[in-house]
Amino acid sequence: MTEPERINIVLAEHQRSLDGWDLSKTMADLHLWAERIVFAFKLQVPTPAFTIEPLRRRRLGHYCHGRNGFGLADEIALDIVFVRGSPYWRVLGTVAHELLHSWQEHHGKPGKRNYHNRRFREKAKDYGLIIDQYGHTQFLDPPTAFLDLLKEHGVILGEGEIPKLQLAAEVLKPRVGSKLKLWMCPCGEQRARVAKPTFLARCLICNGLFEPAGKFTRGGADG
Repeated sequence: MTEPERINIVLAEHQRSLDGWDLSKTMADLHLWAERIVFAFKLQVPTPAFTIEPLRRRRLGHYCHGRNGFGLADEIALDIVFVRGSPYWRVLGTVAHELLHSWQEHHGKPGKRNYHNRRFREKAKDYGLIIDQYGHTQFLDPPTAFLDLLKEHGVILGEGEIPKLQLAAEVLKPRVGSKLKLWMCPCGEQRARVAKPTFLARCLICNGLFEPAGKFTRGGADG
């Protein structure tokens, strides 16, 4: 296992115990879940440097390869709107996604510019996460390693809470003769086909605005 850097351990303790910070409890929980996911998935990766901040549009999470601007390694950034407004299990799915980037950083060959290469997607599927090359994450129905871990620690999903799995090729395939255009939310879990050139709606899962599906081929929900 790659040894964690001391500064990451000190940072985690600082984040857990910081008085007067409304994200302190959230950070403590994220670090706890990161430890659980790393142990359960046998990832053998070091303690991450978590940050919760506004990320650029359509980005729910991001793993920083190498070192960030502060010289910290293994940074995992989560979008603050996503963390505060999304189902907790979905946030943990993004944490698992980013920890898999850490695994590939330390034990494999990362794709260029966070590209989700075949080995990354195969590894994710082993635990029940279906991730396309652009970073959109969906989840297999239980039982899976990821959902079983949530259940073991009291995070229970309601019936039908996991959207029906749709692969990108199926989602983006136009209907013959149809004038309806496909719109997607940033997390990729809600879709709508509308005939109007504009569509103003917000996803109740990630709180993001719907956009034409074609725009999501240039980015990913999770980095």
